[in-house]
Amino acid sequence: MSFAEKISARLFTAVTAGPMTRPGRDAATWAAAAVAAVVHLFTLGLVVLAGLLLVNAKAGFPLIPIVAAIALVGLAFLMRPRLGRLHRDAEVVDRETAPELYGLADRVADALGARRVWRIVLSPQYNASYEQVGLRRRPVLTIGYPLWNVLTAQERVAVLGHELGHGVNGDSRRGLLVGSSYTSLAELYRTLRTDPGDSGDTLAAVGSTLARAATFVLSLPVLGLLLAQDRLLGQAGQRAEYFADHLAADLAGVEATRSALAKLRFSGGVVRNLRTAVLRRDHDVWAASRTWLATAEPDPRPEQPHRVDAGHPRTELRVDALAARQYGPAKVISTRHDAAAMDRELEPHLREIVSALRG
Repeated sequence: MSFAEKISARLFTAVTAGPMTRPGRDAATWAAAAVAAVVHLFTLGLVVLAGLLLVNAKAGFPLIPIVAAIALVGLAFLMRPRLGRLHRDAEVVDRETAPELYGLADRVADALGARRVWRIVLSPQYNASYEQVGLRRRPVLTIGYPLWNVLTAQERVAVLGHELGHGVNGDSRRGLLVGSSYTSLAELYRTLRTDPGDSGDTLAAVGSTLARAATFVLSLPVLGLLLAQDRLLGQAGQRAEYFADHLAADLAGVEATRSALAKLRFSGGVVRNLRTAVLRRDHDVWAASRTWLATAEPDPRPEQPHRVDAGHPRTELRVDALAARQYGPAKVISTRHDAAAMDRELEPHLREIVSALRG
């Protein structure tokens, strides 16, 4: 059993045996914060050391300290805190052109006590996500339209409740200190492990091989820090996911939340049918996946467990955890009429989503 699986099994027992509470700070999350602080201080130290090398360089032979300072600044640049930003190619839905969608998101945020979203972005992914970007930590909600397309009106409320719940559920992975540190390490590791490619020139090929060997060695401590952060934050992160599900069920109703989660397990069939419709150039490419989901009657308990990613508990456990608790009626209601109005608002953006699916 993997580390993530062990955490999931232990947490499932904990969240179903007692009251659901907002995740707090424990020894592991404090340790993760300490690691993050060390990473940021190390990055700052590289810049300071580069400055000292330049200041103390001998006037007669400054080449070596200058080269060393440039290397240190380059490494510090790779390790700089990533505060997040909107990608320039992001399919941004403006508040002015989508008042119904933003209105529903605002109602959900207000009910949760969360900040209202700054931007909503559409993506071709079968998922949804929440992040905070920039120094002002402005909330950005990303909606994968292939998932949004197959959700009922109330299931959409549940998905919004879960994602915006990450703004209030105490998830350390999304905080400024730990989140930016983790992203910095991940970007540095990705850069160090990027293959420079082969060259037809023998001397260049030898140099490329030596560079790959050097960057591989340098990437090992970075990978070690990433794995350590994963271990330290694994339990807190999965508990935060359970709590976000709890917030969604309290807000949208437990049945809508459970059915929305259940649809995550059928991503393969939904996306396959959607891509086929795109390649066939169907008049309504979005109808194929809705029809498949409504008529295919997929196994509600597939043999292969489903997990969004390693930071999430198994989807089956998330559904069962909600079934183990009692919830009242939904606090935020969305109707089929509301859903249709939102679909009309998003229609001008769907050409870009279809292009991404086709490509």
